[in-house]
Parts: sequence; C-alpha cells; structure tokens
Amino acid sequence: MASGSSTSKSDDPKHYSEKEAAEKKQNGESSSSSSSSKQMKYIAIVVLVIIVVMSAAMGMIWGVVKPKRPVYAIEYGVIADANISTPDYETLSGKLGFVMRSYNPNKKSTIHYKSMSIYNSYSENKTTTSVKRVEDFSQPPFNVTRIRFIVPVQISTEPGENVIEYLQHGKITVNISVKAEMTFRFGNWKSTPRPIGIYCQPAAVMLASNFQTTDCYVDL
Repeated sequence: MASGSSTSKSDDPKHYSEKEAAEKKQNGESSSSSSSSKQMKYIAIVVLVIIVVMSAAMGMIWGVVKPKRPVYAIEYGVIADANISTPDYETLSGKLGFVMRSYNPNKKSTIHYKSMSIYNSYSENKTTTSVKRVEDFSQPPFNVTRIRFIVPVQISTEPGENVIEYLQHGKITVNISVKAEMTFRFGNWKSTPRPIGIYCQPAAVMLASNFQTTDCYVDL
C-alpha cells in the first residue's frame, strides 16, 4: 500500500506540468486567434473609412463641377452625290452629306470622347451600318464641334414611278445614331468613363425644301 501511494505522488508533478503546458498552449492559440480577429476588424474599418472619404470627395467635386450632358443635333443634310438609273428613272443611288453639331454646355468641365462611331439605317434598309469612325477629341466648356459624315443610300420606286418626282414630294429618311465612351474632366480630376448613346431619328433630306435641323436624344 505504501509503495502504491509513493508512485501516485511521484506522478503528480509530471501530470500538473503537462496540464499547465496544455493550458498555456490553449491560451496562446486563443490569444493569437483573438489578435488575428482584431487585426481583420481594423483592416475592414480602415477600408470602410477610405471608401467613405473617397465617396465624399467625389460627391463634393461632382457638386462643384455639376456636369451637364452634351447637346447634339443634325443641323445640315444634303444629297451630295446621286446617280439615277436610266431610262426608267426608278432608282437613285448616291450619298447623303450630314453635319452633326456637338455642344458642351458646361462652364467648368471639359468633355472627352473616345471610340466614337456613327451609324445609320434608312427607311428602305433597317440594317444599321457604321458610316464613320471619329477620332478621339475633347470639348472645352461651351465649345461647339461639327462632325461631317457621308451616308450611302439607294432609293427605289415602284415600277413606272419616277424617283425624281418621288423625292420632290417626299423625302429620304435616315436614322442616325452614335456610340462612344465619354468622361468629364475638371483640372486633374476626371470622371469614370461611361458609355453614351446619341439618337437623331429621323433626319430627313428633301429636294424641294431646305433641311430642317433634327435634335438628338442623348442617353447617358
């Protein structure tokens, strides 16, 4: 009995030492996990603060600049070149020349255009085709820029009808549309690039009267 009691007592220090080591390890892991969690929270708070500050700064700049959407119109259209079939005079093949006016109504911000393309479809051809690729350009405040382009057309009348008489009483209608990427610029600040769509529909060219300016809808 005495020997058994002595063995049990000699094992107690080792048991307590292992238990203490386990507790220290557990506490160390818990402390490390807690530290990592606090660090992640700190990073999240810093990122959130940066986002809020940047958003507030952008809002202040936008409020100062107050950018307005550009104003577009087709201000001139004419039959630039035409060939009429003979002897029936039933078909006209040619080109329509247009002048599109772009106006920047902003008093503080410059507008920059990139990758601008002009498309058209006329009444007898519903397929939209690209007719001009415009070089990148910028418009300072209150600037007016005119863009000239050509639209190929082919008009046919019913058998026995004269295409010249048809045009004198009617018109050639085209649907002009523009697609581009646009940014507002003010000093060193510039907005995020955004797509812009411009729709001038319909633009009508007539032989018997002067061209009437066609206002365009700007989708921004």
